Amino acid sequence: MPLSIMIRTDFSTSYYRDIFFELLNVDEITKIQIVSGFFSDFVDKISEKNLDLAFSDEVKKKQVYLLGGRESQYQKMIKLKSSFKKKGLNVELYKSPIPGKGDPEVIWHAKIILFHDNDGPVLAIVGSSNFTSPSMFGMSDYEITKPEFVQAEGDSIYWLKSKSEIDGAVHAAFNKWANGIVKPNVYFDKASSDEEFERMLEDLETNLNKSFTKNFV
Repeated sequence: MPLSIMIRTDFSTSYYRDIFFELLNVDEITKIQIVSGFFSDFVDKISEKNLDLAFSDEVKKKQVYLLGGRESQYQKMIKLKSSFKKKGLNVELYKSPIPGKGDPEVIWHAKIILFHDNDGPVLAIVGSSNFTSPSMFGMSDYEITKPEFVQAEGDSIYWLKSKSEIDGAVHAAFNKWANGIVKPNVYFDKASSDEEFERMLEDLETNLNKSFTKNFV
């Protein structure tokens, strides 16, 4: 069960973004659940020449879920879905159930991306990065639009070592810049505890499915 903590303090590196797109292009990944406190349509702010957004036919078969719990974010989620749809990505939206009379509104603050293959969840990113433009911009060999600011973020990533395609994609993302000199450290880089970690990912999926039950648009 390898794990790594990714700290972002400059414009040059966004492993959150790099791992997302790297995993999106792994053939074995079939479903992605994206939970965020905030959303923004970063797709229309990135150049058409950005190869990250040139989705293959295999990527277009994957199911992507955007899950949010803030009423103020729903229109932004709809816009992001529309931009992804134009790129051919299959996207559905979910939000928290409407609270009962007298109950407080649930404002979702956690940030989680859960990747699945045919067997179940295989990798989770948990942390502070929202699924927004500041998290999705970074130095690149592609042509992009530089944002006005970069948010300093800290994200932890956990994955199943026994899934060689997943493990390879994570290390490919970590080694993308400066020949891996600036990559985050990886701990517990063994498959010996995968079984226990797999249970943790399955519990996370169960809790997310309970928390987001209402599909819209």
